[in-house]
Amino acid sequence: LDQHMDDLHSLVNTAIWNLLNYFEGDAVAYIRYSDTEPEVLFNNTGITLGEEQVTGIRKAVRNYAEGFVVSKISDNYYEHLDMVSYFKTNEICSFVAVPCYGKDHLEAVFVFYVRMKDNLHSMTNRYMLDESDLNIYRLLFRELNNSVNRLLANNKIKEMNQQLEQNAVTDMLTGLYNRSGMYREAKKLELRMKNSREH
Repeated sequence: LDQHMDDLHSLVNTAIWNLLNYFEGDAVAYIRYSDTEPEVLFNNTGITLGEEQVTGIRKAVRNYAEGFVVSKISDNYYEHLDMVSYFKTNEICSFVAVPCYGKDHLEAVFVFYVRMKDNLHSMTNRYMLDESDLNIYRLLFRELNNSVNRLLANNKIKEMNQQLEQNAVTDMLTGLYNRSGMYREAKKLELRMKNSREH
């Protein structure tokens, strides 16, 4: 299980840091919503995303299935202030939110933003993200979320196969080896003894 989680965090960290470097963004938060409880898989925003925040973020994206992008000068900035306010509002220049849905339920939310620079008057178009940027981030974040889903599904299959293998060689009531398990262990021991004699 630990190895599976290491693989998952390695995949997410590598993908998001590459994205931040390539697009010259400042901050990303990636929250996964599961049947049990939400999990923050990545967060370099400097904001603690606790239960209240991740629940509020889930509510804030409810009416924006395709996501949204806003900047300080957008006409719709105040429409999304409930979402943006979970982060350091006064530092944010442009803000993107991308929800990922699967089978009619929210799987994840990605937040990406660019912070205000020292000289607001010298800002280039790069700092003012728009709908075309949203399309790019939507594609990238949803592809990353699909990769995470595939990794989790493969891990689940491995765990189920291990459990089936364990059930095949142990007594379900006592947990001790059954006949098949005893035979398998005897064959392993026989092989080890044979190898040790040869060396």
